[in-house]
Amino acid sequence: LDFWYKACSPCHALFETIKPVKDYFSDNPNVVFLNISIDPKDVWKKSLTKYDINGYHAFTENKENNHPIIKAYKVAGYP
Repeated sequence: LDFWYKACSPCHALFETIKPVKDYFSDNPNVVFLNISIDPKDVWKKSLTKYDINGYHAFTENKENNHPIIKAYKVAGYP
């Protein structure tokens, strides 16, 4: 799981750093990379076209700490 947002510079650095790991596991159906943006939908969609982020994608509807997945995983920082 990777929680991120467009204005997060460390998030962008992680996208690049983790690429070799994602490439290594690309053919393994038992490994899934889920990228969860906390941006509003329009910002999230534009970011997906700007950054080359492999894996599955979701967004939290810009609900921040009020979104169930943020609460469930007790996300306190990004990335």
